[in-house]
Amino acid sequence: NEEQTREVRHQARAEGFEAEGAAAEPSARSEYGNHGGVLSFTKKCWQVSPLDRVAWKLDGPGRLTGQQVTIDGAELLVFCCYFDGECKFGGINCDLLGHIAYMTRNGRRNFLVCADFNFEVAGWSQFSHPWLQRLSAVTRVPTNVDHTCKSGKQRVLDYLICSDRVAPLIEKVYAD
Repeated sequence: NEEQTREVRHQARAEGFEAEGAAAEPSARSEYGNHGGVLSFTKKCWQVSPLDRVAWKLDGPGRLTGQQVTIDGAELLVFCCYFDGECKFGGINCDLLGHIAYMTRNGRRNFLVCADFNFEVAGWSQFSHPWLQRLSAVTRVPTNVDHTCKSGKQRVLDYLICSDRVAPLIEKVYAD
């Protein structure tokens, strides 16, 4: 909820991080689960600016947050988001992709998307619109685990998408 999100952001700031977040809502499909809810953390020593939230008025629970990070004069847009596993590339997920494309100027700005995509990396090849190609983006999966989904079928549903210009700078991707 919003109060918990504010508390986590406050704790993160006390420990030397800037934090942006959007609260989750209880799941209608699961007694214990949530939908949405994303937080992004960056070190305070970096030059960080929150991204304009007006640009992504999305229906439903917190699904997208982001920050612009500037390191040694280089700009990187960092997004954290939550995708709905029921609609793959339609509905709210299509809106998320559209907002990311808009904020990155169709991939002309460097970006990194950290997400619970709720579908496997192979799903991108089934997407009729070449979103990854249009934004000159690639996927990166965690190397320290063989799955990130702990219920049902064990699959990797949490991974990164980044500009192909940024990919060589990412040495490793870890999942916790």
